[in-house]
Amino acid sequence: QIQSRSGVFLIGMFLGPGSVPLFTIPANLAAYQGNITETGSTAFMPLFSALEAQGRRDEILSVYLFASKILVALMTLMGLGLLLLGPDFITLWVGPHFGSAASQLLPYMVSSTFILFMNPFAPRYLTALGKHGIYAKVAPVALAVSVVIAVSLVGRLGVAAIVVGGIVAAVISCSFTLRLSYKLLGISVATYLKRALLPLVLPGVVMVATILVVKDFIPMRSY
Repeated sequence: QIQSRSGVFLIGMFLGPGSVPLFTIPANLAAYQGNITETGSTAFMPLFSALEAQGRRDEILSVYLFASKILVALMTLMGLGLLLLGPDFITLWVGPHFGSAASQLLPYMVSSTFILFMNPFAPRYLTALGKHGIYAKVAPVALAVSVVIAVSLVGRLGVAAIVVGGIVAAVISCSFTLRLSYKLLGISVATYLKRALLPLVLPGVVMVATILVVKDFIPMRSY
């Protein structure tokens, strides 16, 4: 919770309150990525807990990989849509100054969300198994590192320093939690990537190409 809100305070402190909306407007738009993923994964925690209690480990793995593929697909395609249409929408909504800032910040924000939720069921699975204490150990470290990076770079990168710090925090968190969840599931990183992420390549390419072609013919000039 502190980490998710630290950006606003750091921007206000070092860049002034006037810079806060440049961050919060695209950040709130990008937050829908994480929200839909987190909400979609919540219902699976009691399922994982029940299957674990019954010793049905093979069924856990099957559900885990299939549901991950669906949920990561929604998150990824939404992220691509935000990258391609988000700045145009924000420009239409609140003006070109904010749209320009969003075009610079959204790639970082979407990347950070993707890293955090590329394995969306890890928190639910670890909680179901009573192994979620790793988050209490890793989160303060990730927060401290992200704040140090943001403060160090804010003079050179401005608002972008905050989201760069967020990406580093996401990488630190995932490097520990993903390794633990895969170990408990008994699979390799390559297996997860092949089953959950590889199927997204073709839909992602088709979606990006379609949006780019449509934008050439129909620029976003109205809601």
